[in-house]
Amino acid sequence: MGTVVHESHSSSFPDAWEHDFPLSKVGERGVPAAVISCIGRDQASAAAAFARRLEDLKSPEVREFARLFDGMLPSSVMVQGENCWLVLKRAEDQLSPTQFGNVIMVPALTQSLEWPPEVAADFAQAPYMLEFFEHFGGLTPRVPPEEYCTACNNKPYVMHNKAFPGLGEWDGSIAFFYPGDGDVMLARPGGSSGVWQHEFSADYDESECTGPLGLLARGIQSLFPSPPRPALLPPDCVNRCDNKILVEVREAIKWAMAQS
Repeated sequence: MGTVVHESHSSSFPDAWEHDFPLSKVGERGVPAAVISCIGRDQASAAAAFARRLEDLKSPEVREFARLFDGMLPSSVMVQGENCWLVLKRAEDQLSPTQFGNVIMVPALTQSLEWPPEVAADFAQAPYMLEFFEHFGGLTPRVPPEEYCTACNNKPYVMHNKAFPGLGEWDGSIAFFYPGDGDVMLARPGGSSGVWQHEFSADYDESECTGPLGLLARGIQSLFPSPPRPALLPPDCVNRCDNKILVEVREAIKWAMAQS
């Protein structure tokens, strides 16, 4: 077995290094020792570790989301900079080259998180959302990964009108998923979901964005042309979705994979 380099399509992200099982390379561009300690070196141990991870899920909402992985098994480990994912494929794709459309990549390690203090009281009623970020924050089907393009946020990020004009009553919501077209899927404490539509935000200035917003803007600028501005703007830029947030995210991932 060996290593495959997936060249980045954007100057904002480094190349990604895919390591087949059994894992051997450790260190720079190799699989972190902490990951090997958690999932083992061979495919069987990685599959067992991931199965235990799914069994440990507490909330029905996250368990239902995890049905996205039904029939999928670990096939390799992807490393990009400091980020590391377990690459999942269906049995019939295990020997196929890893590409957008036949994989879902989940973070190789779980994390312990807390809500940002400014929204902790409001989102205390939604512990399943925090559990989602702890287990699957950073999930992406895109190869190579581009952190804010067809990817789940790696931790709770609070949306505010200053950076995302047109949020309206969705100000203070949490960003969950970036479909890859400049929009953002977000949720409120009760679980209602929506999509902030960047093309309807007349005041959205990508040059003002910092941190993850700047990366998102640069990534989108490199992949898509600027959309036309509508003549009439809605009262806010959020399109309400029919389902709770994790259902919407799961369906968005399935749709993206089918379109690749």
